[in-house]
Amino acid sequence: MKKFIYRTILYALPIIIALLYFLIFVGIKPPVGDLARLSAQKPEYKLPELTKNHAIAPCRDEELYNFNHRDNNEIAVFGDSFSATNDRIWPSGRWHQFMGADISKRVVSVATVDNPFSQYLSTLTYNPELLGDTVVLESVERNMIWRLAYLDFDAIANPSEKHKKKSPKWFRDIRLNLVLSLHYYKHKLGLDLQVMRSELDGTYFSYKPTQLSYIREDVTELPSEWEITTAMANLQRIDSLSQAAGITLFLVAIPDKYTVYHHHIIGNDGIKKLLESPCPFDTLPRFINTLPPIATLVASGTKDVYLPDDTHFSNPTCQVIGQYVASRISTSSDTIYGRP
Repeated sequence: MKKFIYRTILYALPIIIALLYFLIFVGIKPPVGDLARLSAQKPEYKLPELTKNHAIAPCRDEELYNFNHRDNNEIAVFGDSFSATNDRIWPSGRWHQFMGADISKRVVSVATVDNPFSQYLSTLTYNPELLGDTVVLESVERNMIWRLAYLDFDAIANPSEKHKKKSPKWFRDIRLNLVLSLHYYKHKLGLDLQVMRSELDGTYFSYKPTQLSYIREDVTELPSEWEITTAMANLQRIDSLSQAAGITLFLVAIPDKYTVYHHHIIGNDGIKKLLESPCPFDTLPRFINTLPPIATLVASGTKDVYLPDDTHFSNPTCQVIGQYVASRISTSSDTIYGRP
């Protein structure tokens, strides 16, 4: 028995030392930028700035486990890392803050690394009174289909007793530290993503101007017909549930970095991407495909529409996307405001 205990301690010692190193020298805050950052280095270029000051809406960020929204003058945004706080790459405001300013709404943002559709559906099911009259769901292109197609409505509507009971805060903090430390070492070892690089037909970036860096997950063929059909059906189901609760729902799709630039790759492989025309979701009335305005920026010669060393777009692109989404919301024929 003693031998077993000694061996267990011996085997666990490297893991314990690594965790202590992370907690003491790295800290429990998430790494700068998204976990899918293509470089851990500080940028060797100046981040693009807005040409002039523009109004942004105040934004209140809510934790995944503590969504506490209730204000008729706020618009709720459920999204992924494109909606998360990141002062390094979006010092002048996130896309939904520009959107909120244009429609005169404050913003409450719930950004999750898991599934924003699941988080919204859970809130809609159990706490619809916390939601305003208009909700925006945001998803990056590469994750949008599987997030919708494999959404488990039954599990959300009938959670087990295990999931009904919220874990104590101290347990969630420990779990968060373990997850962050795991991501930290995976990133240091290069196990969290595979970075691809391709040569472009012109200068599109301030840093390595003719090189496109992107993650392998961006280079995917179109989802299967079943996945697309199921995803659309599930989205329409969520929309019906939202309308029954007096909520107008919009879905904002953010294109992968590869999608934006792949037609400019020398020797383009001709892969068809989901958001490119004809996109099956474009037929839905409140689906907002942000690829057209982003592609227009690239075609106009604008550099750093997406950041050279990151999977996200730059601050000026945030402004363009926010204002584009706001215009679509404002002109939607079935947008409802002022729900009691």
